[in-house]
Amino acid sequence: MITRQKLAEYLNTSIDDIRKIDFRRAYDWVHKKTGNLYTLDDLVIDTTNSTEGRIMVIYHLAGTRRDFDLYVRELKEFLEKFECPKERI
Repeated sequence: MITRQKLAEYLNTSIDDIRKIDFRRAYDWVHKKTGNLYTLDDLVIDTTNSTEGRIMVIYHLAGTRRDFDLYVRELKEFLEKFECPKERI
């Protein structure tokens, strides 16, 4: 399980900042460049030898069946390229 503490350490930020980011699956994330909506499926830890320990995001295009096209992106890059509409309020 990826705790808030682990996320804070990985992103080099405070737990309070992590609490502001809602990683619950109930929210769709907007790709900043295209405006497309994506649904976050899960956060996982990369165990590949050369990149071990990176936190990865698994997500899919909102409104599609998630068993077809799943995408994986490193968490820091995901947060640079996507935003949660809830955060824009």
